Amino acid sequence: MVEEIDAKWAPHRDLGIAMLDRYIAKYGKDDEWKVLVTEFPFRTIVHHPRDGVTPWFWYVGILDGIWWNLRTKRKVIVDHKTTVAIQLAYLAMDQQATAYWTWGVEALMLEGLLAPDGSEKIDGFLFNFLRKAKADARSANKEGYYLNKDGSISKKQPAPYHARVPIWRDWTEREKAKQMVIEEFKDIEAVRRGVIAPYKNPSQFTCTGCWALDICELHEIGQDWQEMRAMTTRTWQPYSEHEIREGR
Repeated sequence: MVEEIDAKWAPHRDLGIAMLDRYIAKYGKDDEWKVLVTEFPFRTIVHHPRDGVTPWFWYVGILDGIWWNLRTKRKVIVDHKTTVAIQLAYLAMDQQATAYWTWGVEALMLEGLLAPDGSEKIDGFLFNFLRKAKADARSANKEGYYLNKDGSISKKQPAPYHARVPIWRDWTEREKAKQMVIEEFKDIEAVRRGVIAPYKNPSQFTCTGCWALDICELHEIGQDWQEMRAMTTRTWQPYSEHEIREGR
């Protein structure tokens, strides 16, 4: 098991070191932010909308971080993203961030990281991008521009290696996001009861990078997707982090 992991990740070691070295060089002396918590697992009970009291399902997730802006005195939820190309157009509709913005906020209140009465508002999200690229071997000037051999600034500059993008959210958007999750869970229950058939939600955002893409494509064309699943997957416990947090 350990040997398999080493064989898989060892070739990416130099890339990871280069990415982190560049990140430290850019943000290592940044004094605007104070990190309050990192890798925060949460597990929050959602009550049935019928009466608002009956426990319905657990909503779980892991927040990448909570940062406090020392200038504005406001907090943000941080989402770290490593990517081959930094793309920003979809961020306002990012579903992962929506998960953080719903019951993740309630978990922060329960943990005392936000005022428990809901009076302390979060500004929204700070998406923290690191582009997957090895170090550029060319020399650079003090402004960070890469140079030709004769010392002139090269016309070919790399795409940005980093981006920090704030996405502002308010409490109204949070309630809408909660309602979307509730409607999705109603569909899950209906599928389990056999009332409706399961359906997919393919798009450029959900399919790109999905671990089950090959299996899904075989399923779509009526081929043997079960054999592909057996050959390429293995059982694991995705919620083990939350169980440890709950003392189980």
